[in-house]
Amino acid sequence: MSTSRADCHSNSLYRRGFTTISDQFQPFLHVCFGMVILQASCHSLPKGSDDSIPVDVHVGGDLLKLSGGSPKHNVGLLHSEALGKLARDCKVTLSARCERPKEEKGLRVTLGYKDTAVKIVIYGLLSEIDLVNGILSDGDLFLQHPTQGDASVPYQNPQFLVAPGGEMPLIEEVNAGNVSQQAELDQVLDEPWPSEVFQAFDNVDGPVTFAAVEQSPRLQTKLKEYQIKALSMMTERERGVFEGAHFPLLWEVSRAPAGNVEYRHIITRMTSDVPPQPLLGGILADAMGLGKTLSVLALIAWYLDSPSRGSFSPRTTLVITTTSTIPGWEQQISKHFRPGQIRTAVFHGPTRHKLASNLTSNDIVLTTYETLRSEWSASRLNSILYQNHGGWARIVLDEAHHIRNRSSQIFQATCDPRARNRWCLTGTPIHNTVDDYAALLAFIKVFPFTGSSGKLAFAHWIDYPLRSHDKHEIGIRRLRKLIAATCLRRTKDHVQDQLQLPSRIEKVHHIDLSHEERKVYDFFKFRASFLVGKLGQKSQMDKTSWKTMLSIIGFLRSICNHGRQLLPQTALEMYDKQNTLTVDPVSKPTTPSEVSLSPPGISIDLFTSSPESPTGCYKWGWVGYQPSSKINALIGNIKSEQLGNKSTSDEFPIKSVIFSVWTKMLDLIEIALRENDISFQRIDGKASVGHRSLALKRFNEDLTCTVMLASIGAVAEGVDLTIASSVHLVEPQWNPMVEAQAVDRVHRIGQYRNVTITRYFVTESIENYVKDIQESKLRLVQQSFGDANSDQEKLKEKLSLLLA
Repeated sequence: MSTSRADCHSNSLYRRGFTTISDQFQPFLHVCFGMVILQASCHSLPKGSDDSIPVDVHVGGDLLKLSGGSPKHNVGLLHSEALGKLARDCKVTLSARCERPKEEKGLRVTLGYKDTAVKIVIYGLLSEIDLVNGILSDGDLFLQHPTQGDASVPYQNPQFLVAPGGEMPLIEEVNAGNVSQQAELDQVLDEPWPSEVFQAFDNVDGPVTFAAVEQSPRLQTKLKEYQIKALSMMTERERGVFEGAHFPLLWEVSRAPAGNVEYRHIITRMTSDVPPQPLLGGILADAMGLGKTLSVLALIAWYLDSPSRGSFSPRTTLVITTTSTIPGWEQQISKHFRPGQIRTAVFHGPTRHKLASNLTSNDIVLTTYETLRSEWSASRLNSILYQNHGGWARIVLDEAHHIRNRSSQIFQATCDPRARNRWCLTGTPIHNTVDDYAALLAFIKVFPFTGSSGKLAFAHWIDYPLRSHDKHEIGIRRLRKLIAATCLRRTKDHVQDQLQLPSRIEKVHHIDLSHEERKVYDFFKFRASFLVGKLGQKSQMDKTSWKTMLSIIGFLRSICNHGRQLLPQTALEMYDKQNTLTVDPVSKPTTPSEVSLSPPGISIDLFTSSPESPTGCYKWGWVGYQPSSKINALIGNIKSEQLGNKSTSDEFPIKSVIFSVWTKMLDLIEIALRENDISFQRIDGKASVGHRSLALKRFNEDLTCTVMLASIGAVAEGVDLTIASSVHLVEPQWNPMVEAQAVDRVHRIGQYRNVTITRYFVTESIENYVKDIQESKLRLVQQSFGDANSDQEKLKEKLSLLLA
C-alpha cells in the first residue's frame, strides 16, 4: 500500500484534538469518516418522492449489492475494489442512499440498469483511520462531508485539512451544508450575562395601546387579541410608518424649534434630516405554541386585500422552512383560510423546476432551507427564487434560528433573494450566543448590522460593550432597545388569560434496573470512572474533553434505556469476556498495582461507539427479545392511561406521544408496542415529507391508532400533536428547552384535554446527573453568571460521585 498520498491527507491523532486520552484508549471509538459518491448500475428503485432513497449495502468481494424498499428487493450493483478491500480489512459500516433520477418520481422505477449516483457514508474505528485513508486514497476515492449521517457519532475525516487552531466540524453542521474551516462547537449559552439576555427577550410584548387591524375575511379562524397585536405590528412595519408609530422604532423622530424633523438612530445616535430607510420587517419571537404561523397568514391575507397594494406590486410570499414542517404549513393554510381564498405551491423535491413558470402566480410559495441552498449554490443566476422579476412581496423564515451561523451557505442563500419585506419566526432567537440574534438582524436588513460590515458593527455597538466590565450596562441598554425595535415576543404566561389552555400534569416515574441491567451498568460505570478521572485532572476542560465526557455519559445513558441491547458489539464482547472471569469485574481496585491490572481496551473509544446493527424493528436479529425495565414501565403506563378507550365510544380515545432521542431506542419500543397489540405511527429524522404527512394523518384520524412514536428532534418544530393528551419522555435531555419544545407539540392552542407529562429516570444512575444539568441550565435564566460558575463546579463533583 502506498503511503505517500495517505500521509499527504492524513492528520495525526494529536492534530485531530484527541489529546486528552493516551493512545491505549483509542481502539474502539466509532466515528464517521465521511462520504464517497459512486455510480451504481440500478435496475429499480423503491417508490417515493424524495430526492434520494436509503439502501442497504451487502459486500461480496469487490461487488456491493444494494437493496431497499419494503419488502426488501434488489436495487442494483456497484463495483469498487477500494470499498471491497475496506470491508475486508477494516471494521467499517456503510450507510448509503441512491439518488433518484430527476425525471422519475412516485412509484417504483424500473431503470433498466441505469447508472445512478450512490452516496455512501463510511463509519468505523478511529484507530483504523490511517488505514481507511490509505485504502481509499490508493483507490482514488476521496471523502467528502456527508450530506446525511448520525449526529451522535463523532466526525473525523482523514482527508479534511483542519486549519491551525481549528477543529473538525460537527456532523450536524456538515449535514446542513454550512460547514466552515473553523466551525464552532455548539455549546450552552457561553456568555458572561445569560440571564440578562434572556430577560431582555422576554420583556418585548409591545405597547399596551395599538391600532387594531381588522382581520381579512379570507380567514375563517378568529384571531386572539395578542395575534391581532402581532398583525398590527407587522402591518405598521410593512407600511413604513415613522410619525405616529405605536411600536418602537430604530429611529427616534423629533421636531426642532424651527419645525424641521430630525431622525436619530437609537443605537449609533446617528442623525438624519431626511427620512431614513424604514425597517420593513422584523422578528416575531412568540413562544412555542402561540400560533406564529396564523399571525403571518393573517398578514398575508391583509396584504392581498390592501387597496394600497398596486397592481404591479409583487403578490407572492416566499416561506422558507424545514423539510419536516412543510406538511404543517400546508395543514395550517388549509385550516385557517376559507376554501378558494389562497393559492399555494410547494417548491421542493426533484420535480420542483416544473413549477417555475407559474410559481409567482401563487399567493404563498413554500420551500426549504436546503432547497434554497441548493438553488443558491448551483444555479442562482437562473433560479426563479433569485431571478423573480420584481422580487417577492415578503420572505418569511420559519424556525429562523437555522440561519444563525453567518458563515454558512444557508445564511447567505436566505439573504440573497430580493424582497420588499422580511420576517423571522422563531421561538428561540438565541440558541448559543447573542450573535445568533445578530444573524437575524442581518437578514431583515437592520442598519447598520447588515451587509459585509454588519458583523463588525454588531460587535462594536453591542457585543464588545456587553463583554466589557466598564461598558456592560451600556451594552445591555442598547441590546434592550434594539430588541424592542425589532422583535415582538410573548410567552404563555403573558397571554394565559387569552389562551385558556388546559392544565399540565407533571409526573416522574423512577425506574429500578433489573439485576442483570444493574450488573451491566456497574461494569461499565466502574470503567468509565477511570476515564472521567483522567479528564478531571485538568483545571479547565477544553471542548474536546467535554465532548469526550458527553460520549461517556451517553454510553451509560443507553444502558439505562435498554441494558446491553443498545451497546456496540465491541463493548458486548468485552463485557462477556470479562464476565467469565472468576474475579468480580466490578470490584474496585484499591492500589496502583491493581489499577494497572485493569482489563485492556478500557478506553474512550469503547464509550463513544454505537450499535452496528441497522435500525428497524426486525433488523436487529434478537431472538427472544426481552423489554428493558424502562420499556416495561412505559408500556404499563400506556396501557393504564388508555384503559378506557375500548369501552368509551362517545369520546375521542386517549392518545399518547412517546419521545426518545435515540432512533435505536424507538426500534425497541416499537417491538414492545407490536407485541402488546398497540397501534402506532412513527416519525423520526429519516422520515420523508410524504411519510410524515401520512403518519400524522393516520394518528389524527384513525381512532385505533393511539400512539405516536417520535424522535425528539424530528417533531421539535412545526408539528401539531394536540390530538394526544399524554406525553412520555423516555430519557432526560441535556437541554430542558428541547423537552419543552416536544411537550409544546401537545400542550398548545387546540388542546382541550389536560395534558399528562411523564418523565422516566433510572434511580442511582447517570440520568440523575443529566437532570442536574437541566436544572442548572434553567437557573442560568434566573441568576448571575458567578452563581452559574459555582453550579458547574458542583456538577463536576456530582458526576465524580455518581461514577465512584
